[in-house]
Amino acid sequence: MKYKQSGIFLISNSINDKVFVEYSSNIPKEFLNTYSLLSSGNHSNRVLQIDYSLYGKNNFRFQVIENVKAESSKKLNALLKRKKEYWVKEFKAFLYSHGYNFKEIKNCWNVQDDYRGVFKEIYSLLDFNLPYAKDRTQLLHSTLEGSLSNWMIEYISSPAFWDKQVKTSGDSLIEFEVDSFLKRLEGLANYLLHPRFNDSTQEELLKKKPKMQRRVAKDHLTKSKLNKIKYKEIQTNNLTSLSNKKANKFWKQKITDHDIHAFKEIKELDALLMKLSTQLGYGFPKDELQITQKKIEEKYGKNHLDKLKKLYSDLSKEIIIIKEKLVGVIYFKRLLKGTTKFDYDCDTGYFDEFDNYISVSENKIDFKNEKHILELLNHYYSLKKDCADKPSSDMWHILFVLDELIQKSNFEDHIKDILTLKIEGATGNEISSFLYKKYKLNLNDDRISKIFNSSIPKTIVDTYLNDYEEWLYTYKIKGKYKKCKNCNTNKLVSEKYFRKRSDKKGDGYYNKCRLCEK
Repeated sequence: MKYKQSGIFLISNSINDKVFVEYSSNIPKEFLNTYSLLSSGNHSNRVLQIDYSLYGKNNFRFQVIENVKAESSKKLNALLKRKKEYWVKEFKAFLYSHGYNFKEIKNCWNVQDDYRGVFKEIYSLLDFNLPYAKDRTQLLHSTLEGSLSNWMIEYISSPAFWDKQVKTSGDSLIEFEVDSFLKRLEGLANYLLHPRFNDSTQEELLKKKPKMQRRVAKDHLTKSKLNKIKYKEIQTNNLTSLSNKKANKFWKQKITDHDIHAFKEIKELDALLMKLSTQLGYGFPKDELQITQKKIEEKYGKNHLDKLKKLYSDLSKEIIIIKEKLVGVIYFKRLLKGTTKFDYDCDTGYFDEFDNYISVSENKIDFKNEKHILELLNHYYSLKKDCADKPSSDMWHILFVLDELIQKSNFEDHIKDILTLKIEGATGNEISSFLYKKYKLNLNDDRISKIFNSSIPKTIVDTYLNDYEEWLYTYKIKGKYKKCKNCNTNKLVSEKYFRKRSDKKGDGYYNKCRLCEK
């Protein structure tokens, strides 16, 4: 039997030293096919494709690293796959910093032998007696320079880390529990977040005024109230039985006494739900619940009992929805002065007669929604303060993304000052006076409010959409760009930048961008 050249080949990038490992039963043919795909921009490995388009063919080298033969094509394919996995590990091509095979090989990282020793070395180099935040930051920065920080980047870029963080359930991705690596990483964050003082100036100030509240870095923002998550036993007459107490992460009730008096519908529904709950025996010990429901079944029949249970279940769901509509969750509808509440990323639902939690809706922060951005800015101070020492919390990451979007947004200098002063709690008159002194701008209170409430959130949303769109078309979908014949600017071929042609000629879009058409 005549064999073609089969084996493992390597494509190496001379600019960043990254490598791509692949196998083939016909290497000469695969060589031509690979470079054809890369030249046309159609290679399935998008990161390799991006680097090839960026650096050019001359900076990529092709070489055969091992010839492989076998008695049959089936045995050959199995052997080639094993050989490829070996060479991917040998070149560390599964690491983002080393290669382009980082999504292919699993369990390449011996976690038990690696990161614990590294963190132990890092902690041994830190001085926990340093009183100032600035000194701690500098020490940690110098400690992580070089191989230690590179190791962390490599580990979190590896499938070993990804597999621990995400598991698949059906078609959806579920966030996994925090592993020991992240707990150790959070320990480094706490080292920075819990110094005795920010600097010597704050130390002197606190010595003079020891009762003054210490403020963590970036707590220069507006004051507001936040419904904090707390652990409590869920035990109410209409939800769970006394014999089935459970500890759960639960939000404090958003509906206040003021709300109940303001909306008679809530009061009436609560009363009806409580009455029905008592009639069905919910909230009683299990034996009493069974006796109560058996009496109903004997007197009115099982069909009637089932209808009552369904009515209670439906009513429990409806009252949650009505409360949300009346009081508001994310949109911060103001019922009475001072009753605005902030709630985020919270499943809303109810417990059925079997003590099962039934989800009704899920409220999420949406960076494409200007109202959400505005409320994050309005409540920035309290939110930042509440999650400052919780880098693994959802809100810490939400505000981190918001900070990045603000930095990326192309704000004019006076707009930046308005944003900073507003979130620090300055009044309209104070901001107006500041702008006049610094920029000689005459902006009244209404104009400043419009900028903060409308222009700034819109700019942040546009920044987010641009980032998302670039990511989507660069990494998920093959991006197509064209040059506007008027301004000569390369823009993504989409309805955002070009109008569609009715005759569908060419690529289906006009050659002049929307901005130039105005």
